[in-house]
Amino acid sequence: MSTTKRAMSCATVLGLALVLALSGCHPISRTVTKEAERNLSFAEIQEDPDQHLGKVVVLGGTVIRTETRRDETVMEVQEKRLSGTMEPRDGDDKTGGRFLAVFPGPLDPAEYTRGRRITVGGQIEGKEWVTSGEQDEVYPVIRAMDSRLWDTCGDGLYAYTFYKDYYGGSKSPYHKAHYYNYRCR
Repeated sequence: MSTTKRAMSCATVLGLALVLALSGCHPISRTVTKEAERNLSFAEIQEDPDQHLGKVVVLGGTVIRTETRRDETVMEVQEKRLSGTMEPRDGDDKTGGRFLAVFPGPLDPAEYTRGRRITVGGQIEGKEWVTSGEQDEVYPVIRAMDSRLWDTCGDGLYAYTFYKDYYGGSKSPYHKAHYYNYRCR
């Protein structure tokens, strides 16, 4: 294969990889992310949700509970900071509190279980009083326009390590598979 053909092949493969990578970077629709108030923090929303009525935000966290009501599903979510790809950070113990995400129609509570990570893009609809333990707390209510339920922690990739043996082969008796958990960093 000539050098020119090899360079063209590499450029094509790299171009396709770039297109695929960029197309997977938006877990929430572009329409919602364009409308979202990027400078509005969760602390500001939680302090006075009524002051921000109608504003579109993107929040994420861990599902605490899912309740199916008559024409909607309400999810209590413990807020977590989002990464650059809008994925809730797993190892991050910092949380601003909780919010309620309201989805139109029924969602399967078996799929939206406690501990699943979710990103929600939606409109601030106000607040709701929730009894947590022995005290009442105010949770901001987000009317979901779009969402992404992330894979559970532990769905990592296997990274194989090949050790060169003394005879120059690529596989040896010391071939090992190492579990690399890329989602739970």
